[in-house]
Amino acid sequence: MLLDDILTFCGYFITFLILVGEGKIIFGLFNRKININSELVDKDNTAFIISYAGYFAGLVITIAGVFMGPSAGFYEDIIDIVIYGNLGIVLLFLASVVNDKIILRKFSIYKEIIEDKSPATGVVLAASYISSGIVLMGAISGEGGNFLTAIIYWIVGQIALIIFTLIYEKLAGFDVHKEIERDNTAAGVAFAGILVAVSLLVNEALMGDFQSWIVTAEKIGTDLALGAVFLPLTRFALEKILLRKRTFAQEISQQTIPNIGLGILEAVSYILCAAIVISSI
Repeated sequence: MLLDDILTFCGYFITFLILVGEGKIIFGLFNRKININSELVDKDNTAFIISYAGYFAGLVITIAGVFMGPSAGFYEDIIDIVIYGNLGIVLLFLASVVNDKIILRKFSIYKEIIEDKSPATGVVLAASYISSGIVLMGAISGEGGNFLTAIIYWIVGQIALIIFTLIYEKLAGFDVHKEIERDNTAAGVAFAGILVAVSLLVNEALMGDFQSWIVTAEKIGTDLALGAVFLPLTRFALEKILLRKRTFAQEISQQTIPNIGLGILEAVSYILCAAIVISSI
């Protein structure tokens, strides 16, 4: 039995490595203007490396969704890994398009990451990849779902991310796009926290066996409604409890050197808030 388990794991692991290699090739095909090896080792481009790591993290998280439900058998699981792994690769690329054209619509992500080497933009793009992976993991977990449900739920997840980022832009107290464009890593990290937090809320609604579109829609609506209330409330509460006479906006955008530590604190607070919402419903 132990030998069978080891051989099974080796089969899964080899398939995973093949998908990672395929993911690298397809990433290169989708981003022909980028010399990946040069950015990684010649230019030591931290911004690109952060976003590239986020891409593979999103892919691994997506594949993990295959293992969330009961096994259908070794060969069936391998087929699912290949199918949803390839789906994840394509949808992660589309997530970068959504990020470029809608979420960070006021500037060029390519310019910021490749030419300006902006870690702020790299962090946001990495968070976008990871968030898409988290949504897809929920969409393909359990039984009853299929290729179509995964795509539709990914679209729902992207819509949720867009809506919440628009809300954040209104409540942030500073021009989010301007701060990220001027390489404000603190602003980028805080913004990334919102993306991950929202994806966790959507993931919670999707996890488990697919029951019906109505049931899932109700769960997503409930989770996002709670997030819309408690994510901004968390930010306000932390300002009053921890910062007292200062605000996140002042520390992140109104200082000569932005407070990256508070950017991290804000991002973590959103993720923890999402975790509390998830655990309480």
